[in-house]
Amino acid sequence: MLNSKWRLSIFSLKTELKTNFEFQIDRLLDGTLLEIENLKL
Repeated sequence: MLNSKWRLSIFSLKTELKTNFEFQIDRLLDGTLLEIENLKL
């Protein structure tokens, strides 16, 4: 019982970290793309 609870919490922690990480990358890419667009203008 404890094992499955641990697995679930570790899984949700991983998912949260991954989502947070992807969000940061998306923001970074958006910022980079905006800078490139500004340079073109």
